[in-house]
Amino acid sequence: MALDDLVFHEGCDDSYCSRCQKANAELNAIMYGALGNAHDWLGKYHSWLSKQGIAPETEGGWWTRAALTDANAKQFIEEHAG
Repeated sequence: MALDDLVFHEGCDDSYCSRCQKANAELNAIMYGALGNAHDWLGKYHSWLSKQGIAPETEGGWWTRAALTDANAKQFIEEHAG
């Protein structure tokens, strides 16, 4: 996975931010690549993070740094894989 290497900025409130859009697209590609496209994996990941006590998004609506870690994404994928 490559989430740990993404360049983005915490607390961004720019809905057109290219760095945050890239981070979201990368997370989406990882989820769909690993789990298929049968579900809204980003929505499920958001809920899963909240249940783990991890804030999934910033006030601006983008993912938090904690949400965009290889470890969290890997654990989610392992728990939801086929």
